[in-house]
Amino acid sequence: MKRLNGLVRLRSDLEIDGTSLMERAFSPSNPILKFNDLSDQSDKDEQKGFMMMFSGAVSGLRNPALTASSTTILKGRWNS
Repeated sequence: MKRLNGLVRLRSDLEIDGTSLMERAFSPSNPILKFNDLSDQSDKDEQKGFMMMFSGAVSGLRNPALTASSTTILKGRWNS
């Protein structure tokens, strides 16, 4: 996720980090980085989806406790 964060910072020319970076760079209302031309609601929804996906990735995958829990779950050791 550090590479994603670094690439978005480089391409957007923003100095913020993490979810704030993703939300500002990919905002469907005024994005710095666009996935499409935002000409209709479907395009705006797609832009919002990428913004949310990248925000969640940099937030969830940077959290050591979550990463450890995810590894345990993947190994089949999840206790309910």
